[in-house]
Amino acid sequence: MAKLWRRPPPPFSDPVLQEDVPVCGGLARAFRFRSGVVARQHAVLCIAGMGANGRSFARQEPLAERWPFVLLNTPNETPAHVDPIEYAADAVEAYLDRERLEQPILLASSFGGAVAARVALRRPQRIGALIMADAVVSRRQIPLAFPGFVDLLNAPDWLARLVSPMAVQIMGGFHLDPPARDEIVRESRVFESRELKRRLSALLRVDLLPELERLRIPSLCIHGSRDLLVPWRRGRWLADALEGVFVLIRGAGHLPYLTHAAEFNARLSRFLETFDL
Repeated sequence: MAKLWRRPPPPFSDPVLQEDVPVCGGLARAFRFRSGVVARQHAVLCIAGMGANGRSFARQEPLAERWPFVLLNTPNETPAHVDPIEYAADAVEAYLDRERLEQPILLASSFGGAVAARVALRRPQRIGALIMADAVVSRRQIPLAFPGFVDLLNAPDWLARLVSPMAVQIMGGFHLDPPARDEIVRESRVFESRELKRRLSALLRVDLLPELERLRIPSLCIHGSRDLLVPWRRGRWLADALEGVFVLIRGAGHLPYLTHAAEFNARLSRFLETFDL
């Protein structure tokens, strides 16, 4: 297995097949690796962050030779008067039911962490394991949040387009390469600014840590040591609440599954093997 980590990163579109799936009155988009294993039992369902795309998990392709992977985009727009985290969780559950996935492993990043946590809290017997990558499950994890923080998304479109590559680079850290940066920027522009604002507002209201202390599901929390959005010590709060394994990736920012894919995949593989999937 070790030689798998030495491959060059695959492009973000070539290795995946996509399917649009109607869920909860909207369209989810599911990606599978062209050469990957397909199975209903213990599928690894990847849920990306607030403005990202499931294709951002393309660098986990080597793992798909052994374990079934599904990269899921929940619908791009949340219905009015519905909490975006709750709606995304509804969409994930609807997809699980539609595909009849048994004991799936939820691999979630950033905003996707709150979505995965909500699904697991609703159906603890249904979920096989949680894998959280720099996940946000509580407003208390974001020290830079302040009144008016959400208003940063009110910038004119031309200004947002100008600064978004810089913002993504800061979030991802020095190790975020141009193809990965461009993928995140490109997909974030698919969303309306009001949708991103609603999702960020939802994160700044949520606090699932007390509830997660009662959840007993095998869990792995991977965190970048240089994450500026969620400092790793606050990321560890999640691992403590879940009584899960905590892994710190040195030098990584908020997107370790992109910037440090070799180490991330090795840690993930080790967890899946221990879990005997």
